[in-house]
Amino acid sequence: MLQFVTTQEELAAVCDRLLHEPVVALDTEFLWERTYYPILGLVQIAVTGGGCFLLDTVRLDSLQPLGPVLASSGPVKILHDAREDLSILLREMAKSGQCFKPANIFDTRLAAGFAGLSASASLKTLLAKLLDIHLAKTETRSNWIRRPLRDEQIRYAADDVIYLPRLRDALLERCPGARVRRWLDEEMRRYDDPSFYAGRDPREMWLHVSGFTRPLTENEKVQAAPRRYLAVLRELAAWRETLAQMKDWPPRHVLTDPMLIALASEQPRNVRAFRDLNEIPKRLPDAVAAKGVDAIQRGLSIPGPDCPDIPFLSESEREQLHKQIASEIARVNAACVAEGIDPVVVISKARLERVFRDNLPNPLETGWRKELLALQKKR
Repeated sequence: MLQFVTTQEELAAVCDRLLHEPVVALDTEFLWERTYYPILGLVQIAVTGGGCFLLDTVRLDSLQPLGPVLASSGPVKILHDAREDLSILLREMAKSGQCFKPANIFDTRLAAGFAGLSASASLKTLLAKLLDIHLAKTETRSNWIRRPLRDEQIRYAADDVIYLPRLRDALLERCPGARVRRWLDEEMRRYDDPSFYAGRDPREMWLHVSGFTRPLTENEKVQAAPRRYLAVLRELAAWRETLAQMKDWPPRHVLTDPMLIALASEQPRNVRAFRDLNEIPKRLPDAVAAKGVDAIQRGLSIPGPDCPDIPFLSESEREQLHKQIASEIARVNAACVAEGIDPVVVISKARLERVFRDNLPNPLETGWRKELLALQKKR
């Protein structure tokens, strides 16, 4: 049974039913091309017994009735790559002033990593391997905002949820023993934390500017004061991110990464100098350029000791860091082979590098990860 839900009354009735279901499978379809935030076009829901509901978010005024379902500890909510979908739904709920704490979430993508499979496997791959179900992924780039939806889009959307309950059962059957199941349950609880879905922090976006450690110019000011350059870049990146969020634009539509690096390197002090840089588009309004100049001034006014820094590692220190990471990765891999777990769900190489380089708390020293490595040590 497939039901389109287009009115608030229908949505309320469906959500009341969902609260009494043992499992609820969810997915979203959205358009994300020229905006900062994805535009939600459809929410698909399936329950055991064959019921499938397509929530038409283009016609619905609010998804508010869905909030209690997502927050209920009753039905298990099954999603594939749950973080993305739940982040979109949390933001959609916030539009109506509703905040909820997700509960009882099951992510089939994460579960695959505990079931002897890849934790980065697509839904299509898992369904083919475990259930011999082969989905036609022909509508991945569809416009989910345009109405009416085509029959192919409707089938595609329904297929993304109707098999999830069976897939969950198949993944749990493959989990090798009660201990791994317990670890899986512990890891799934991270989805109950609303902070897991927090948006990007503008103050941290300078760390994601491509090539930020290599200024495009040989500006003497940058070479003499690299921390000041980083302070200016941090302020510029935070300004760009905040403006992009406010206008709902992709950050690159404000200024590209090379533009930010050029501005942080040259540090123009007025709008004319700002606009005179070759990299800056002529269409940029003076009002926006003025805010960019303000960001540069903020970076220049930060006290020296408070400027950000990137620890410089000598060649020997880098070699030692790489050895430390390689040793830990080898230990993790050996433990995962013994337990049939994808090492990706334990820790990534990039995360380990940040842990050792920046002296951050080590996830391997707490919870089920600590237990996993302790078992390997005993072998």
